[in-house]
Amino acid sequence: MVKALNATGLPWQYESEKISYIVPESTHYYTPDFVLPNNVYLEGKGILIDHQERTKYVLLKQQDPTLDLRFIFGNPLKRCGGMKLTHGEWAEKHGFLYCSVKDVDTIKSWIATTK
Repeated sequence: MVKALNATGLPWQYESEKISYIVPESTHYYTPDFVLPNNVYLEGKGILIDHQERTKYVLLKQQDPTLDLRFIFGNPLKRCGGMKLTHGEWAEKHGFLYCSVKDVDTIKSWIATTK
């Protein structure tokens, strides 16, 4: 491509401008796995499979900072699909509370907590 452009003898620039565009807004809905009486939402996850799924949770938190969404992972030390981060590291990075499905005491405390 560069050779062809140079052969024209005309001036040109490579990636010298940025042109903005807007991705149309779309409304999506999230159905939490479990809703506790204290307005805590629990999401059970064996694996956060891809970027799209992880982005959904981050967007929910960004758009409603009062949303108390917590994760119960099959294994918090397992890596997220396509990432170097583990499930636990991802949750911490984005400010989500989480525990292992084997951490019954934490799960019980979440259920017992009232707002």
